[in-house]
Formats: sequence, C-alpha cells, structure tokens
Amino acid sequence: KVFSIIEANNVNPLMHLAFTLKNSGKLFYDHVVLFSSNINFNDATGKVYINHNENLTHILENRDKYIKPLQDRGIKVSLSLLGNHDKSGVANLSDETIRYFAQEIKKTCEAYGLDGVFYDDEYSAYTNPIPIGFVAPSNQRVAMLMREVKRIMPNTINMAYVYSRTGNFGGANA
Repeated sequence: KVFSIIEANNVNPLMHLAFTLKNSGKLFYDHVVLFSSNINFNDATGKVYINHNENLTHILENRDKYIKPLQDRGIKVSLSLLGNHDKSGVANLSDETIRYFAQEIKKTCEAYGLDGVFYDDEYSAYTNPIPIGFVAPSNQRVAMLMREVKRIMPNTINMAYVYSRTGNFGGANA
C-alpha cells in the first residue's frame, strides 16, 4: 500500500488521481492522509476538541469536490490529528476524556465521510502539574484512544505516526 500524507495548506488532494502505474493504469496511491487537524483544549468548557484550520476546513466542507472523487476511485482518505502547542495531546487523555474525544473523532469522520484517523504526537505541550482531565503522557494512552475509536467505529482505519509517544506501543523492542 502506498500512503501520501499531504499538507492541506498547499496541496490539492485531487492531485493523487494523476499518478497511475504505466502498465496497469492502476492508481499509484492507496491512501491519502489530510495533514492536519489539531486536538485542542477549550479552557472555557474544560473539554478537548478537534480544530481544523481554514484550508483543511475548506477541503472537508467540500468533500464532494476533494474527498469523494478519491474514494470513488478506491483511495482511502483519513484525517491526521496532532497536538497544537497546548496541554492536550493524543498521549495524555484520561479514561473519561478518551471516551469523550473518541466520540468527537467519530462525529468528524461521519460528518465528512472519512475512512480513518492518523494520530501524531509532534506538537503537544504537555504540562506539569498534570491538569484535570489529563494523565501523564504515555504511549499506552495513545493506544487506549486508538482502541476506543476502533471500538465505536470498527470499520475505521487507525494509524499512528511513529514519532514520540506514538512510536512504540510496547512491542518486542519496548
């Protein structure tokens, strides 16, 4: 499988339809990941939420133009989620916050007809002391979030960028 993780700020996802294999005519890309929406914390509500910048919002809100043509040709489309320089991230959510945020992910995937989620732990600013609703960041917390999303959306693709706390989930080399 060939994945393309595109910066939604300056790449039209439809460009993936232009790359085909010479002999078969099959599309080169199997999966496009839209990079990136953010997990953010709202101080007023005390909840985490998904934030899309204006460029990604445009792609998502125009799914019939930018996403559906890819899916119609067999390309899966997923949304990347990463921290945004605040105290929330994919690696420090409490059990209750995981359940809540998984529902937010589900709403987003369903609203835009997305095939999956790509978790990234690059730009979170985990704080100490640990804020209410959060726990110490760990790769186990990311795995728990992914497991909860898979539980409530069993047909959704869950992927992790191998970086920071999304880089090792306790395998043989842990």
